[in-house]
Amino acid sequence: MEKYRDIDQTHPCRKKDAMAQILKRLKSGIQFNKYDFDAYCFANGIKKSDKNDCYWKPKYYPGQYSQKLIDGIVISLNSNPRLREKLKKQYSEYIRRRRGNKVIT
Repeated sequence: MEKYRDIDQTHPCRKKDAMAQILKRLKSGIQFNKYDFDAYCFANGIKKSDKNDCYWKPKYYPGQYSQKLIDGIVISLNSNPRLREKLKKQYSEYIRRRRGNKVIT
């Protein structure tokens, strides 16, 4: 039996809101966009499960993100600005492989 969780308390942010918080807290000169956000989530396996400490995907609504994820992204990028490029490269290689394996009918 699962314990009841108020998702709006544990995972209060949609991607747009999470991005706004991240951009406010990053050191000046560090760029960050939605692709970077998706790359971070991919590299860290955030969306592998519909329900975890960082990400919650309700059945009929877009996913919601926790403050824990936002804090993790900010800390990671502020301490290692080159991490963004590494994550983007990993994510773009994954997308390229995934597109290359599709069968067109």
